[in-house]
Amino acid sequence: MALDAYANRLRKEEWFVKDVTMGESKLFIEQHHYAKGCSHTRVYSHGLFCVHNPKEIMGVALWLPPTKVAAQSVNIENWRRVLSLSSGNPPFCAKKWRKFFAFPEHQGNL
Repeated sequence: MALDAYANRLRKEEWFVKDVTMGESKLFIEQHHYAKGCSHTRVYSHGLFCVHNPKEIMGVALWLPPTKVAAQSVNIENWRRVLSLSSGNPPFCAKKWRKFFAFPEHQGNL
């Protein structure tokens, strides 16, 4: 029974993250995210890949500039240097694990 608690976790030795283009991110999100679209103001785009199939994107994360007020709450002097990974939705979109990542207690378990 205890093993079931770990059934949906990703094993870090089976995955890697690398930069992807905005076009790749946008296409993936349009195909797999319930919103079918994403922000155009991203600063960085990262893709999640499985070592067993390194050419297929399995998830994406977009780093976005937050609102000025939110950024200043983190760094009042250099608020323009603050980025946000999440905007209330899952911080990234993944194929198989979409429901798993929708819960805050699972975010960051890569």
